[in-house]
Amino acid sequence: MPTDYVDRGQHGHSPLGSTVFVGLRALDPFLQHSILTGAIGSQVVNALGTTVMAMGPTSNTGYALIDALKLSPYRLILLGMSTGAAVKQIFWQMAISREVMPPQSAIGIALFNTAFNSLNSLVFIAAATSAAYGRGEGPNWEGWPGAPLRIGGSMFVAGMLIETISEIQRSFFKQKEGNANRVYHEGLFGTL
Repeated sequence: MPTDYVDRGQHGHSPLGSTVFVGLRALDPFLQHSILTGAIGSQVVNALGTTVMAMGPTSNTGYALIDALKLSPYRLILLGMSTGAAVKQIFWQMAISREVMPPQSAIGIALFNTAFNSLNSLVFIAAATSAAYGRGEGPNWEGWPGAPLRIGGSMFVAGMLIETISEIQRSFFKQKEGNANRVYHEGLFGTL
């Protein structure tokens, strides 16, 4: 039987659940960085019987905070995606959601996201499975950014924007008197 981790229709504040959710989602980019730099990732990938792809040249963006991450452009973009997803979900929890989030739900949602982000990072750094091998991470730096990065990055940004804008639109609708129990089917939730 499917489980919904958010108590839909149960409106109110849940300080403990929100704190747990925000804290766990905020930790995820640090874990992904550890995987992408090889601190944790190389041990896991090697234990699975494959090798870690060479790091490639580190990014030189001119921003000290970003350059201090010591990641190649591909790995930096992947870290940016996991960080962007965490920021969007934290924003949703703190500014948009009206539903109560119990601590056990916060843990479940955060662990689900962290597990899939970690799997994605591990698949990326493994030489046998990485889409970047030979395209900036391997011995060949030509052709960067490749079509998969351009298409995937564009889809990621578009998806994040569409989801965030639609949730903000729905939130404004639900805040209007008389709309609390009505289904929102306007804006980006509307049908064409």
